[in-house]
Amino acid sequence: MSPLALERLGAVAAAYSNLSSTLARRNVATRYSHVEALLQRLTGAEDALVVNNNAAAVLLALETLAHGREVIVSQW
Repeated sequence: MSPLALERLGAVAAAYSNLSSTLARRNVATRYSHVEALLQRLTGAEDALVVNNNAAAVLLALETLAHGREVIVSQW
C-alpha cells in the first residue's frame, strides 16, 4: 500500500468511524454502501456489491452463472 493509504487507514483505525452507519440518516448502513457508487462509476455497472471473502464471491458467481442447474463444488 502507498504511504498515504497507510496513513489514512491508521487515522481511521485510531478514531471513531462511520463504516457501518449513515451519518446523514442516523441509521445503520450496509458495509458496502461506501464503495457502491465508486464501483458503479468505475465499471459503468447499474449496481455493485462487495463481499468480504472468496467463498461469498464464488457462491454469488455460481448462482448467477449456473442458475437452476446443478454444480459440484469441492473445498479442496
